[in-house]
Amino acid sequence: MPEAKRWGDMRTEDKPLITVVTITYCKFEKIYDCILSVLNQDYPNIEYIISDDGSSNFEQGKIEKYIGENKKSNLKDLYILTHEQNVGTVKNINGAYRKAHGEYIINVSGDDAFASNDVISKIVNKINTYKPEVMGVSRVALDEKGREMYYMPHASYVKKLSSFDREKQFKKYVSGQFYAMFSGSALVYSKQFMEKMNYFDEQYRLWEDGPFVARTLETTRITPAYDIVGIRYSTGGVSGSNTNTLLLRDVERYNRTTRRENAHKLGAFYKALTLFNIKDCGLDYRERLTYAVMIIPIVVYKLIYKMIYLITEKKDIANLRKGERH
Repeated sequence: MPEAKRWGDMRTEDKPLITVVTITYCKFEKIYDCILSVLNQDYPNIEYIISDDGSSNFEQGKIEKYIGENKKSNLKDLYILTHEQNVGTVKNINGAYRKAHGEYIINVSGDDAFASNDVISKIVNKINTYKPEVMGVSRVALDEKGREMYYMPHASYVKKLSSFDREKQFKKYVSGQFYAMFSGSALVYSKQFMEKMNYFDEQYRLWEDGPFVARTLETTRITPAYDIVGIRYSTGGVSGSNTNTLLLRDVERYNRTTRRENAHKLGAFYKALTLFNIKDCGLDYRERLTYAVMIIPIVVYKLIYKMIYLITEKKDIANLRKGERH
């Protein structure tokens, strides 16, 4: 995997080096918007890694030229990595993370873009305050035409999600009650913590973040920073489709191993919620019926929150367009 260019020193005295990682595979319609959103960041100390997963249409020379023409002095280091054959999202991103020299790593997929030019600066301010091992920010979901649809997580959930301690984060995530509270496209990782965790689990091919979040939350609270809108997120990404066969296999593996193994640590209610939602969980008809009765309160709870979601959605987007996040 060849290196591209290197410019200048990698560190300044008062600002940690931040590594931005962009992984790509076959879809390049938005790649230059993505790259420009990185190059336009006002943060002074950035390392940028682009890693392509064996695309036949990856134009490395053109990308190098574009970066060379648009870079600023804050781009301290650049690597463009390529795989001769497709290895899957998890191995691709692990290779990029292992290459990273930054104290923290931020993802911005080739289909996505930073939401504003000061995203990294805002993130570093939080890092300096909280010293997180992993931190989660917000995303703006876009439709196929690039129109803003909603925040992830939605504004109606933010206050509640931000109050969770590590144990509650773990229970809510593994039970599937609040998947949207953390996503790989909106997580910031300490490089030291990633090394400690041995990076993402390569038993999975496409789904790096879900199993990693569950594994992290067993011992470590993920710091919420939802007031930062980090990413403009395209909902039709490479592995974003629920019908992707390889992704579904990853989800089945996660359900069969991580969720099932941890269900018994969650207490009766969250155990019921988790096992009821897993196919082939080993429950007989009577047990499934018992668990169904136990989770009725959560169904009612979700219906109420759905009503709040629909009521507040228009206000959420209005605030988004004003550059606000409440």
